[in-house]
Amino acid sequence: MHPRRVVKFAQPFDGDVPGKKHGLKVTKAHRIEPKAVYDGGYPLARGVRLRIAAGGPGNSGLVEALSNAFIQYMVESQSTKPFKIAWYLSDTIRSLEYIEHGMVDIAITHNKSAEEDSLFYGHATKRMFAFCDRFLIVGPTEDPAELQKNADDEHRMLSRLCRVAKSLSPNPKHLPIRFVSRGDGSATHIRECALFSRIGQAPWADIKSTWYHTARNPTAQSSQATLAHAANLSAYTLTDLGTYLSAPKNIRDKLHVFRTGSDDLMMNPSRILMSAKVPGENADLVEQFMEWMDDEDEGGQSIVSDFEINGQHLYSIAPPGY
Repeated sequence: MHPRRVVKFAQPFDGDVPGKKHGLKVTKAHRIEPKAVYDGGYPLARGVRLRIAAGGPGNSGLVEALSNAFIQYMVESQSTKPFKIAWYLSDTIRSLEYIEHGMVDIAITHNKSAEEDSLFYGHATKRMFAFCDRFLIVGPTEDPAELQKNADDEHRMLSRLCRVAKSLSPNPKHLPIRFVSRGDGSATHIRECALFSRIGQAPWADIKSTWYHTARNPTAQSSQATLAHAANLSAYTLTDLGTYLSAPKNIRDKLHVFRTGSDDLMMNPSRILMSAKVPGENADLVEQFMEWMDDEDEGGQSIVSDFEINGQHLYSIAPPGY
């Protein structure tokens, strides 16, 4: 195997401090249940030896593909007895809470500042770039705000949405214009706020707004729930490619993709953090998972590169030396 980019940090960074700025009350006393448990195709596998917290990559099926492939690698190449891997559905900030309290061993996250704080405060010991997803601006096929006119620029697209929604520009189709936000502090919600802020808008601050809606949901399932809400409300929203492609066909059929990520603000990098509280008996295996994820020949990077939904590649691997 050829590891390339497992990194450690020892300096403070600006950003979110897990558990401090988000009102979360996760403690080690909480009990969380896995969304799914994978055995690599070994029915007699015993015991969960690796616990992974993730949102979109779990919903898309990537965590399942990685888990089964890693189990098979360890059994076939390292003579390890078959074991299981549990996936816990969670957003980035809650995933960082989980590794802080040793409730999971690995977190797949999408917020660089929060990750760096987790490393600085000693909650995580290692971090590596794993893969990259893309954000999408989607909305009703009728396109009441006529975003398609600015399909090559997400900033002009959102600016047009705001202007038409506020009746500052004509609404030639005379259809209701709505935007649905996750509003939950997730990576998608944070990116949405950054995009609106870039054009000098803060629609969430207008309590009288009739076009900006928040689909509040305390669980990480809100990525799919928000997309479904937007589809059923004939509204625009920001989502990620994995969530969109893994949504039911009847939801996707109601939505059109107006903009796919290409510049930095529309890309969704994913990183893996290792908890400082991995149980001793599983520490070596978790370390091996980090190394395996870094290998693009026969390890996790090859799984990421080959992963598809409906014949479409979702993720790009990390560049060498990243």
